[in-house]
Amino acid sequence: LELLETNTNSYRLLFGENDGFPGFIADVYDTVLVIKLYSKIWLPYLELILKEIVAISGCEKVVLRLSRKLQESNGVFTDGQVIFGELTSEVVHFVEHGVNFSANVIKGHKTGYFLDHRANRKLVGELSKGKTVLDVFSYAGGFSVHALAKGAREVTSLDISKQALEVAQENAKLNPHGGHH
Repeated sequence: LELLETNTNSYRLLFGENDGFPGFIADVYDTVLVIKLYSKIWLPYLELILKEIVAISGCEKVVLRLSRKLQESNGVFTDGQVIFGELTSEVVHFVEHGVNFSANVIKGHKTGYFLDHRANRKLVGELSKGKTVLDVFSYAGGFSVHALAKGAREVTSLDISKQALEVAQENAKLNPHGGHH
């Protein structure tokens, strides 16, 4: 209920072990559902589960992401395969607590973004007004962008991946802010 009261259209639908589905993650980005599998055990049940979670989520497209081990050994699916609907772009735009983001659901880490840290990013944003912020291991800039959107004066995003930093810069541009990034 709390999520429904925010301007958010992205969330973790299934959280693996926490929800009784070890090795199975399902994240929703607006109308795109991304399933990340870490275990072969789910492959025979994928069609049945897919039908149910599409109905529950209302998503129009589903992307399947596979762990490295599963990519090498499953013989049926490929990582980043669209298994339901038609994806017009591998980059999906979504909103998290009123802050705009994009994620590459085909090539990004895990499902494209780390949706399980949504509450932490919101809190960092609330604590950042007027402050200077360092976001280490920033990936796509989730914490950085929340801080900027909520009034941080300056934010430094630090990551080993040049591509991740480029995504962080693009995500910052999706939101009005007066801070320096």
